[in-house]
Amino acid sequence: MEFLFRYTQTDTSNSLFESVDYIGKQYRILEGADDVGEYTVGVNWTWNPLVRWQFNYVHLRGEGILSGDASTQKGPGRVDHENMLGVRMIFKF
Repeated sequence: MEFLFRYTQTDTSNSLFESVDYIGKQYRILEGADDVGEYTVGVNWTWNPLVRWQFNYVHLRGEGILSGDASTQKGPGRVDHENMLGVRMIFKF
């Protein structure tokens, strides 16, 4: 059994998120958070030499992360954190 912990920090320039006027229209290169931290905790379990399970929990932290709302089917909204649980089974043959 293997355990993992990972932290990733992404910090981009604020100017990428600002609106720019071009020929009378407003354009924005990116939308979302300019500073995001990602924490991942996981477990890898080798069931036998041919099968391995991977379980990961991911937590995103940032201000203004774009997120869809599955409960109301609305478009992107802004949140300060998001969570994800991932499960994978790997077969070797």
